[in-house]
Amino acid sequence: MRPKVIFKNVSKSYNLYNKQSDKILEMFSSRKKNEDFQAIKNVSFSIYEGDVIGVVGLNGAGKSTLSNLIAQIIPPTSGEIEINGETSLIAISVGLNNQLSGRENIRLKCLMHGLSNEKIKKILPDIIEFADIGKFIDQPVKNYSSGMKSKLGFAISVHTNPDILIIDEALSVGDQTFYQKCIDKMNEFKKQGKTIIFISHSISQVKSFCDKVIWMNYGQIEMFDEVQIVIEKYRQFVKWFNNLSETEKKQYRYEKLQSQYKAEDVIIASRSRSRLSRKSTKTRDWSFSFIGQTFVLLIALFITIIFMFKIPFIDTLTGLLKDEQQHSINEGDKVKNEEKKEVTSMISQYGFVVVEDTNVYNSIDSTSASFPLNFGDKVYITEQIGEHFKFTFDDKELYVNQSDIILLEESFEESSFQIEDFVSAFPSEFSDSYMYFFAFLGGNYDQIKSSMSTEPVETENGLGESILSYPAYFVEYHFDDQGNANEIVINNIELDAIGNIDLTSSKMSDSTYYLQNETYEVFINDEISKISFSLK
Repeated sequence: MRPKVIFKNVSKSYNLYNKQSDKILEMFSSRKKNEDFQAIKNVSFSIYEGDVIGVVGLNGAGKSTLSNLIAQIIPPTSGEIEINGETSLIAISVGLNNQLSGRENIRLKCLMHGLSNEKIKKILPDIIEFADIGKFIDQPVKNYSSGMKSKLGFAISVHTNPDILIIDEALSVGDQTFYQKCIDKMNEFKKQGKTIIFISHSISQVKSFCDKVIWMNYGQIEMFDEVQIVIEKYRQFVKWFNNLSETEKKQYRYEKLQSQYKAEDVIIASRSRSRLSRKSTKTRDWSFSFIGQTFVLLIALFITIIFMFKIPFIDTLTGLLKDEQQHSINEGDKVKNEEKKEVTSMISQYGFVVVEDTNVYNSIDSTSASFPLNFGDKVYITEQIGEHFKFTFDDKELYVNQSDIILLEESFEESSFQIEDFVSAFPSEFSDSYMYFFAFLGGNYDQIKSSMSTEPVETENGLGESILSYPAYFVEYHFDDQGNANEIVINNIELDAIGNIDLTSSKMSDSTYYLQNETYEVFINDEISKISFSLK
């Protein structure tokens, strides 16, 4: 049998910058001085036609990076990758366009796989039937739950007839019926001699389905052998790790993560030796140099024009500065006069509770408490009166301490973070199955309650919204008025353990942070060790 996948000393690094401006400065320098994070380091292996390979490892081990490299979604930083065949990656919502409907996404992904319009038309009913998401097939994907996205992604991928099927945690969501349908399809591919790479946290699934297993550990292959041999060693490791104290676990993670960081001070042109990216590196270096030279010329031209017309320019500028200075003085006097009396400021913005809990009052004198609000609760603030915010609930005007609420500006920029960036900060009881817990976001109350193996603590917040808490896993789900989980709160986090994301620009106070991407709004309070992910 010939190899379908060959990795030779493959590494994948990501540049880490302290601030956004560092990226711009690097564009105009032939040298780079920053820290790199090696998600994959010097990995070598071969996978042959008909192999069914499992990939296991703790969170942050590099499993998803490995799957993206095999699927050719991302290029390696160094080393060589040889893929002989058509690959298809199945992961939760991967490759789906949130703005398009499910039907439109089917057509788009099939076209990307090189299928003709005639072929797409032929397999479309089969894909829709396999996905089994009903009328949602014509709704935008942004309205789908994680389980529905996974169903659609799996249905598309298995019907494009790939040579190499890569399944990255896609079976961790969805109901038991769909899970069995996926297993049956994978067994069908297995009988056809297709190459399957199965990434999962479930040891039992890997052991029952795979022939060999790759054990990833912090960016490197710890072991690659027959399934029984690797699973036994991996179980021993997991048992050893779980028996460590929290301090010992933290120290182990810290030492392993430190081994993945490396400081760089090298010429950019020699950074990548990857066969797949050598040509593009040279082009990029030339482009950056050309941009830098053009920028300098434009600055020089601008300065020349200023000096050619210096008198009118300077006169105009001086006049503007004087006007601005006088305006500032007038505004300052106005503010001072206004500060002497407590006035009402119109707000009209959403605010988040950023403390453990805060009381809501019926009157501004804070003497009559109505009900409490909890961390992560969201209210629409209409006014600020002194040290209080006012909002309306059930046709009542209510008040809350201004210091306990953070207002959300509409100008907040989206970040490019992923949930994986925060995994190192989660408590181990939660992080070991974090994808499973996040998969229920968007699900309904009864579905979540019946799917968990432990009984929840059922409560309500002051706004009448239901909360399901699972103290053993340090997690709680908050539900909207439709009974759908729109927020997940993780307790007992260790913010100092985060190494993959810079929170400097997200800081809103000494202990609170806010950031958002296209899917989530994230609030962090380091003082009370909580983090909240809310669906947008």
